[in-house]
Amino acid sequence: DIRQPLGHDDKLTGAKEATCTEPGYTGDMVCTRCGEVHSKGEEIPALGHDYGDWTTVKEADCFHTGLEERKCGRCGEIEQHETTAETCLSEAYTDLDRNGWYHEYVDWVLKNGVMNGVGGGKFEPDGQLTRAQLVTVLYRAAGEPDTGKQVNPFTDVPDDTWYTKAVIWAANNGIVNGVAKNTFAPDDSITREQIAAMLYRYAGAEAAKEDKLSAFPDAAKVSDWAKEALNWAVASGLINGVADANGTANLEPQATATRAQIATILMRWLEK
Repeated sequence: DIRQPLGHDDKLTGAKEATCTEPGYTGDMVCTRCGEVHSKGEEIPALGHDYGDWTTVKEADCFHTGLEERKCGRCGEIEQHETTAETCLSEAYTDLDRNGWYHEYVDWVLKNGVMNGVGGGKFEPDGQLTRAQLVTVLYRAAGEPDTGKQVNPFTDVPDDTWYTKAVIWAANNGIVNGVAKNTFAPDDSITREQIAAMLYRYAGAEAAKEDKLSAFPDAAKVSDWAKEALNWAVASGLINGVADANGTANLEPQATATRAQIATILMRWLEK
């Protein structure tokens, strides 16, 4: 009894798909009975990453590098790289010094639309901020909510100025009370204790438990209505003392603040 040969039973083995970083292989044809290799496969080159577009994770500014990343659509690998700011926002204003102490703070409020220039290519870092201007800054920070049918309680705030809606919003939300009955004094320069009061009311913050004002020699000059707010502002690091000629730090609650100083306070507060 002579049996016929079975013949080969070829099967593809060793096949491997290529990935982004590793080559693949088409596979060999191998007999499952005797193990004889009848044809060798070929290597498939690595595919390489299929990255999408770069997206911004963190924007660069004059003081910090930014970060961008992109993702491979095949394997999900993420590639990142640092970026630098191409321009500095302060360069758009002729009166801003890139080496000034206020540079980072002013750039921040400009970038975030919290404060704008005063026109004519100027920011006026040493200029005074009026009560109307600060209320407008807070109104922008709140997203410029609709004032609807809210009533304007102040006789010295006209119905059609650039700050009218902001003042109406602030008054109806308990952020400002005016300097007297029915009087807001929109063009008055804002004082340090008034700044503290507006921010305190806007934030709806809790009073600081520790007395921070007593450490300052001029603490008695703080108005009664502003003590809780100014104490909170000092405890929160928003307002610091102002050094006099002898190096002594004073609160100077009734002193006005420059636009650059207010930019500093706003960045410290809004970034919290």
